[in-house]
Amino acid sequence: MRFYPIINRHAAWLVANPVQGCPNNCKYCFLQSVDGTKTKPQVLLPVEEIIEKVKSSTYYVEDVPICFFSQTDIFATKENINYISSLLDILATTSLPNPLVFITKCNIPDFIIDKIYKLTQREQQVIVYLSYSGLDKSIEGGIDVDIIKENFKKLKSAGIKVIHYFRPIVPQNSSVSSIENIISYVSKYAMCSVVAGLKVEEAFQKKLSFWPEIMNDSESINSECVWPKESRQTLRKIAQKYKYPLFEVNSCALAYVLNQTERYGFFGTKSCINFNCCPTELRSRCSEQKLNEELSLSTIEAKLPVLLSKLGKKCTSIAFDYGKDSIVINNIKLTTEETCYLSGELHVRVDCKHKSDGFYWNTSINQKGGLEK
Repeated sequence: MRFYPIINRHAAWLVANPVQGCPNNCKYCFLQSVDGTKTKPQVLLPVEEIIEKVKSSTYYVEDVPICFFSQTDIFATKENINYISSLLDILATTSLPNPLVFITKCNIPDFIIDKIYKLTQREQQVIVYLSYSGLDKSIEGGIDVDIIKENFKKLKSAGIKVIHYFRPIVPQNSSVSSIENIISYVSKYAMCSVVAGLKVEEAFQKKLSFWPEIMNDSESINSECVWPKESRQTLRKIAQKYKYPLFEVNSCALAYVLNQTERYGFFGTKSCINFNCCPTELRSRCSEQKLNEELSLSTIEAKLPVLLSKLGKKCTSIAFDYGKDSIVINNIKLTTEETCYLSGELHVRVDCKHKSDGFYWNTSINQKGGLEK
């Protein structure tokens, strides 16, 4: 197994991955590209060191959510559960201003829910993402759907904020009946859903036998993700039927749940307008914020050199194309992680002409768009 950086930046949050690898066998999982599925999770950093590791990261910002354990399912093994239990004990006595995010599709023990609840009573923002896509064990090996559904009930009863992860959308769960069964259930317990198509990586493309049409399709690799035809329209219609918030990007869901505005320049984009089922109050907040924080050339010219310097970029001049709500940097190499960081700090979409290799793929924040098959 190969490992990702322990601390890294993704589109909507900072990720902390002191434990990596997953015993489950989800056929679509990106961890396949590093031989990270069907394997024993590996502890890469003692739990006592993780908070300091987070705070010392170049990407650390006090108000950005921190997603712990995105390279494993932290509730998949007894050892993983012991690790997060110890982390929650540390967080209970540590001042960390960031909202905390945990993601799972495994059973959350009651004593862990109690620890999370106690954190929230200290005014610590905690959000649990429950991944529930309605796929059977032939695609999600080792996953028990009934356990996932029970998690929704337990967390709702404890008053803990829940976001539903509905991904990936693939042919097996994209029918009207499949989508409605899931949305009708999760809308009772979750604050909203985040939906996504299938991310295809060359390293495991030929293993995607559950979707034969994309196994040898180069276009699928180059897209942000692949959606079954009409699935996005179906999702929107059903979410509207249940008057239920549904988003294509995490930054919108987090803005809604945390009572903030979307900070990555996604507001007003094609996906925002055509596919998000966004509550009126969030659209109003984002619209007002956009009016009050109109992107100006002088603002970018003042902030960008400081941010690039923090990233260790040495440059005497910065060449960039300036748009209404986005910029493209022309003369500096940046990873996708670095553009995500800049987007969050400038509150606009940032891209660059010369990309360096990173550990994170493009997202809809950068408007690469999805592909329908």
